[in-house]
Amino acid sequence: MKFFAAALAAAAAVSGAAVKRDQFTDFRVSSFSAQCTPHSVMCHYSFDVYAPGTMETAPGAHCSADVLGNPDGTLPEVRDGKCENSGRTWDMLRFGSGIIFTISTAVSPHSNTTGAYLLVNSDLKMQDEVTSIVQEYIGTPDFDLTRL
Repeated sequence: MKFFAAALAAAAAVSGAAVKRDQFTDFRVSSFSAQCTPHSVMCHYSFDVYAPGTMETAPGAHCSADVLGNPDGTLPEVRDGKCENSGRTWDMLRFGSGIIFTISTAVSPHSNTTGAYLLVNSDLKMQDEVTSIVQEYIGTPDFDLTRL
């Protein structure tokens, strides 16, 4: 977790600097959604991702997962999520100020390119569905992941 905190601090510093948009962007995400299903134990993540500055075009690879939700109705962590027709993997890791979303792709047998984005707590809304309380992401569906 200390690594991710340091990486997010570095990403915030880069985002505040006057740099070309794609200079530190390895992945661009669109149509992102995350929600737990009312009256169920399941949650769903879904998004499209591509690498700007390459020959790949939007929308890119589709990634999704149906996972067992947390007992309190919050979105669960995901480790080693998969994308269709792509070698990319993704993680959702709980962090004090939200969920750290990372995407990685191998660039050689010994190294990966990884980008990160923080789903802040203010964009994670708890919905009271009478007999259950479930969480969903209500932030922007399109965003860039900053290189770690």
